[in-house]
Amino acid sequence: MIKKIPIYIALIFLSVSAATAQKISTKSGIVTFQSNAVLKEISGLNEFLSCSIDLSSGEVHAEIPMDKFTFKEEMMQIVFQTDYLHTDKYPKAILNGRIENLHNIKFSEMGMYNAQLKGNIEIHGKRHPFRCTGKINVTSKETMQVKANFPLILKMFDVIIPEHSAQDIAPKVEVSVDLLFYNENISIAK
Repeated sequence: MIKKIPIYIALIFLSVSAATAQKISTKSGIVTFQSNAVLKEISGLNEFLSCSIDLSSGEVHAEIPMDKFTFKEEMMQIVFQTDYLHTDKYPKAILNGRIENLHNIKFSEMGMYNAQLKGNIEIHGKRHPFRCTGKINVTSKETMQVKANFPLILKMFDVIIPEHSAQDIAPKVEVSVDLLFYNENISIAK
């Protein structure tokens, strides 16, 4: 019986840890990017993504399938996938990070909070440090919206723009993220 006590203590500790860790995830959201070049304005839209946030540690993980971006011009979608991002070889963008100011965000209270995210982003097989500031809006006890805008420099991810397209595609694109977390199984806010 005495030998079993450490096992019981470990099980109790694991149960308490699992109960206090709240991880929420969503596949509900939109990612857009905008390229404002000299001759053209190009925008892509993607509604196929996944994102999870651990509310106790601030860990964030997101994945975006790159072949799901849509464009006004069908030809741009083909060029984007085959010539620029090679989505057959690099099918998704991946973000791993942590909310640095987690102590300022009260998931138990409705309201708008600034969130500072720091981590790494991988696009086109290249990983780089990443920082951005976004907004977390706790709108009800089951719903939370996350929004962020940030620039990405294509060259950092080895996305090469041919000379003949240099006036059509900007070297820096503006990215917008709008996510909706809805989970009836956990209570985000009281």
